[in-house]
Amino acid sequence: MDVVERLSLDQAAADDLLALTHVQRYALATELCAGLRVADVCCGSGYGSRMLADSAASVTGIDRDTGSVEAASEAFGNVGGLDFASADAH
Repeated sequence: MDVVERLSLDQAAADDLLALTHVQRYALATELCAGLRVADVCCGSGYGSRMLADSAASVTGIDRDTGSVEAASEAFGNVGGLDFASADAH
């Protein structure tokens, strides 16, 4: 199965079921990760990593798509305790 589940920043901000389910999952993870060092593997556009950075001690967003990592770094690189890296989860 070749499934890609990735939201752009615009899609993540939309008021539809897909965006709301993604954002709700990250909202729960934000509570569970409070004070921890977090690796957000397959972070995509980085919106979830940004959410996690609100409560985690530090967050590293990791994705194998270099373009996504560059866009996430550009969008959220100024957030303290948050960085992005291009790497394969395997």
